[in-house]
Amino acid sequence: MVQQRRFRWFGHCIRAPRNSPTAQALKLALDVSDVNRPHRCPPLRWIDIVKKDLATIGLSLTEAEAKVAKDRDIWHKIAAGIYSV
Repeated sequence: MVQQRRFRWFGHCIRAPRNSPTAQALKLALDVSDVNRPHRCPPLRWIDIVKKDLATIGLSLTEAEAKVAKDRDIWHKIAAGIYSV
Protein backbone atom coordinates (compact mmCIF):
# COMPACT_ATOMS: atom_id res chain seq x y z
CA MET A 1 0.00 0.00 0.00
CA VAL A 2 2.75 2.44 0.89
CA GLN A 3 4.78 1.49 -2.18
CA GLN A 4 1.69 1.97 -4.33
CA ARG A 5 1.21 5.48 -2.95
CA ARG A 6 4.88 6.32 -3.51
CA PHE A 7 4.60 5.16 -7.12
CA ARG A 8 1.47 7.20 -7.70
CA TRP A 9 3.07 10.31 -6.21
CA PHE A 10 6.26 9.77 -8.24
CA GLY A 11 4.19 9.51 -11.43
CA HIS A 12 2.35 12.70 -10.49
CA CYS A 13 5.66 14.50 -9.93
CA ILE A 14 7.05 13.31 -13.27
CA ARG A 15 3.97 14.44 -15.19
CA ALA A 16 3.75 17.83 -13.44
CA PRO A 17 4.61 20.95 -15.45
CA ARG A 18 8.29 21.90 -15.19
CA ASN A 19 7.63 25.17 -13.40
CA SER A 20 5.41 23.61 -10.70
CA PRO A 21 6.79 23.33 -7.16
CA THR A 22 6.31 19.55 -7.33
CA ALA A 23 8.48 19.16 -10.43
CA GLN A 24 11.09 21.54 -9.05
CA ALA A 25 11.30 19.60 -5.78
CA LEU A 26 11.70 16.33 -7.69
CA LYS A 27 14.43 17.84 -9.87
CA LEU A 28 16.26 19.03 -6.77
CA ALA A 29 15.91 15.60 -5.14
CA LEU A 30 17.31 13.93 -8.25
CA ASP A 31 20.19 16.41 -8.49
CA VAL A 32 21.37 15.80 -4.93
CA SER A 33 20.49 12.10 -4.68
CA ASP A 34 24.13 11.01 -5.13
CA VAL A 35 25.57 13.47 -2.63
CA ASN A 36 26.79 12.02 0.67
CA ARG A 37 24.68 12.89 3.68
CA PRO A 38 26.03 14.53 6.86
CA HIS A 39 26.51 12.21 9.83
CA ARG A 40 23.32 13.06 11.76
CA CYS A 41 20.94 13.05 8.79
CA PRO A 42 18.63 10.14 8.03
CA PRO A 43 20.34 7.64 5.72
CA LEU A 44 17.42 7.35 3.32
CA ARG A 45 15.47 9.99 1.48
CA TRP A 46 12.18 9.60 -0.33
CA ILE A 47 13.91 9.41 -3.71
CA ASP A 48 16.26 6.67 -2.41
CA ILE A 49 13.26 4.56 -1.40
CA VAL A 50 11.60 5.18 -4.78
CA LYS A 51 14.77 3.95 -6.50
CA LYS A 52 14.70 0.75 -4.43
CA ASP A 53 10.99 0.25 -5.15
CA LEU A 54 11.62 0.70 -8.87
CA ALA A 55 14.47 -1.81 -8.74
CA THR A 56 12.10 -4.42 -7.30
CA ILE A 57 9.96 -4.21 -10.43
CA GLY A 58 12.94 -4.09 -12.79
CA LEU A 59 13.02 -0.39 -13.67
CA SER A 60 15.73 2.17 -13.22
CA LEU A 61 14.88 5.71 -12.25
CA THR A 62 15.71 7.04 -15.71
CA GLU A 63 13.59 4.38 -17.43
CA ALA A 64 10.65 5.12 -15.20
CA GLU A 65 11.06 8.84 -15.72
CA ALA A 66 11.52 8.71 -19.48
CA LYS A 67 9.13 5.99 -20.57
CA VAL A 68 6.67 4.64 -18.09
CA ALA A 69 5.55 7.44 -15.79
CA LYS A 70 4.62 9.67 -18.74
CA ASP A 71 1.94 7.13 -19.73
CA ARG A 72 -0.58 7.53 -16.93
CA ASP A 73 -2.56 4.36 -17.66
CA ILE A 74 0.46 2.06 -17.62
CA TRP A 75 1.90 3.82 -14.59
CA HIS A 76 -1.31 3.39 -12.59
CA LYS A 77 -1.33 -0.32 -13.48
CA ILE A 78 2.26 -0.64 -12.30
CA ALA A 79 1.43 1.20 -9.09
CA ALA A 80 -1.53 -1.10 -8.50
CA GLY A 81 0.64 -4.16 -9.14
CA ILE A 82 -1.43 -5.25 -12.15
CA TYR A 83 1.10 -4.56 -14.91
CA SER A 84 4.62 -5.93 -14.98
CA VAL A 85 7.44 -4.34 -16.92
